[in-house]
Amino acid sequence: MLTLTESGYLLSHPSNHGPGSDGSEILVGGDLQPLMALKNLRHLDFNLKWSIGLTDDDLVKLVSAWPHLEHLLINQLWGWRQTSGGITADGITRLLHMCRSLNQLALVIDSRSSFNTQIRPVSRSLSIDVLDSTIEAASLVTMSVFFAALAVLMSGTLELESWNPSKWRDNSMVTVDDFERWEVVFAQRWKVLSIIASTGL
Repeated sequence: MLTLTESGYLLSHPSNHGPGSDGSEILVGGDLQPLMALKNLRHLDFNLKWSIGLTDDDLVKLVSAWPHLEHLLINQLWGWRQTSGGITADGITRLLHMCRSLNQLALVIDSRSSFNTQIRPVSRSLSIDVLDSTIEAASLVTMSVFFAALAVLMSGTLELESWNPSKWRDNSMVTVDDFERWEVVFAQRWKVLSIIASTGL
C-alpha cells in the first residue's frame, strides 16, 4: 500500500493479495489510490521489483483524478511480469480520451482483447512502450489494426517502442516468440496505414 507521509511516500508490502506469476509481490490498483489526492499530477513514473496487476477499471479510476497527466510509466524498467492480463485496447482508448495531455505511456497490453470503443480524433504526439507484453499469433491482426487506427486519428505522431529481448532476458514470463510477434505487429501497422491512405478510408 502507498501511504502519503510528511516526508514523502511509504510503499509497504500489500497484504490482501498473493504473489505474482514469478513469485514477486504484486501491485494492484488499491495500492496506488492515495495518489488520487494529487489532482495536478502530470508525471507518474515508478519502478518496483514487483509484478503489476492493474486492470482497465483500476487505471480508469486512478486517472480520473489526474486530468492533466502527461507521462504514465508503470514499471518501465522491471516490467509487469505477468503471463496474462494487462490493459486492453479499449482501456488504452479510454485512458487517452480521459487524459488529453498524455504523450508518454509505458504499460503491458492485453493483446488477446479486441477493441470496441470508438477512437475519437486526438491532437497530440504519443509514445507507447509495450514493455514485457506477451502476444499470441492469433492477436497479430487485431493489434496491428488497433495501432494503425490510433495513428490515423492522431494529428501528431505515434511512436511504438519495440519489444526488446535483451532488456527482458531475465524475465521468464516472455519469450523470443513474443519479440518476433511484436515486430510483425509494428511492421503490419504500416501496411494497414498504406491501405487506409490508398483507399481513402
